[in-house]
Amino acid sequence: MGKGVRQGDPLSLMLFVLAVEGLKALIVQAVRLNILDGVHVDGYPEPLSILQFADDTLIFVPNDLDMIKKLLRVLRCFEVISGLSINYQKISIVGINMDNDSLLSASSILNCSISHFPITYLGLPLSVKPIRATSWNPIVDNFQSQLANWKGNLLSPADFFGVVCQKEKAFIKCRGISIPAPLSTRFPRLFSLFSNPHISVSHMFSNMPIQFTWRRRLRIGEQEELELLLAELNLVTINSNVLDTYSWMGRPNSFNCRSVSRRLQQGHSVQNRLQRGALATGIWKWKVPPRIQFFAWFLVKDRLFSNASLVARGIINYDLIGCSICNEIETSIHIVLHCEFAWKFWSVILRNCDICWVSSPSIEDFYNFWSSLSIPVYKDLWWLVWFFGCWKFWKARNNRVFNDGASSTDSLVYLVICRAVLFYASFHPHFPYSGNDVFRCIDYFVKTI
Repeated sequence: MGKGVRQGDPLSLMLFVLAVEGLKALIVQAVRLNILDGVHVDGYPEPLSILQFADDTLIFVPNDLDMIKKLLRVLRCFEVISGLSINYQKISIVGINMDNDSLLSASSILNCSISHFPITYLGLPLSVKPIRATSWNPIVDNFQSQLANWKGNLLSPADFFGVVCQKEKAFIKCRGISIPAPLSTRFPRLFSLFSNPHISVSHMFSNMPIQFTWRRRLRIGEQEELELLLAELNLVTINSNVLDTYSWMGRPNSFNCRSVSRRLQQGHSVQNRLQRGALATGIWKWKVPPRIQFFAWFLVKDRLFSNASLVARGIINYDLIGCSICNEIETSIHIVLHCEFAWKFWSVILRNCDICWVSSPSIEDFYNFWSSLSIPVYKDLWWLVWFFGCWKFWKARNNRVFNDGASSTDSLVYLVICRAVLFYASFHPHFPYSGNDVFRCIDYFVKTI
């Protein structure tokens, strides 16, 4: 501590708070002893003498040169006591209803600069008069620059929205002249690795051949995507004489909310059907532990780091794509449904409910089948068993892969049911059954078939 701390050190903020707290104590004590005085506000017995926020300090003193001299003595006492030095060149004095001669005299005593209203305090304009709208322009511009990327991340997929782009800031973020869809959505992995995603398209095409800079070295799968990207970009031509225009579904000035709704309802891909399913839309609405919500979202989107996913990214070799139990290709749905271990888990629960079942082809179908089995009054508990089961499969899989751990099916079923009941009871305090009761009588919570 004898050497101090560097600028920007997180500890410096704490030290500053401790130091200026001493300054505040000196100012308050000086006011109590009638050495200094502050601004008297109606309704407050004590005068307002000092305001401190973050690294800014405001000291209020009447228009009295003798009191200004006393303030200087108090500041010097603070320097002696604390061992700190006050940089008077960074201090500015602002007068309210003061003549220029008095303001110059006070400035010469404190050896500081003079400022006039309006001033900027904590990033906001401050004035004794109503602030003009133009004074807020720098703040508005700052917010707009910060919100530009935020709004761009919330745009709908670009196959709904076509943009003819010449100067739009993005890494080929919108439709090009002859590109059928935005490359940022068709090559999302490369877009996330690009070192300058806000560069304009015109700048990218100004130097041929096109050069990309990456935040790290591309892996095998990413290099193959780059080759496909370059092959498409070689077919693109840019006309610098044409201004940027926006069009909705190929027709300028035809945007309306009804067309958006129709377009969303016309999707026929598997991904669009999945996004409209009850599971994908309800994950964030149901009472499920947050970490399991995030896991379920990745599961629905097929974003789990399964062996198949790691092979597709070029992280592991194709020889390691198999499941550690059944040696089948390990995908997200395989881990929680199609694996031999997962099939035995679900079979134990459903067999105790006298239900015969066949493994579903997708997560959405399996969830719909599972939801159809519960009685309405306990549907939330039945859903929790499903979510906790998928989560525990993932935990057991990682324990098996990284720690060579083993888990029995019966013990995992008991653990999942107990954890689901415990979480369910936290929102339903009058639930009369324990985890052991539900485990032994699981058939009580499903419909009679």
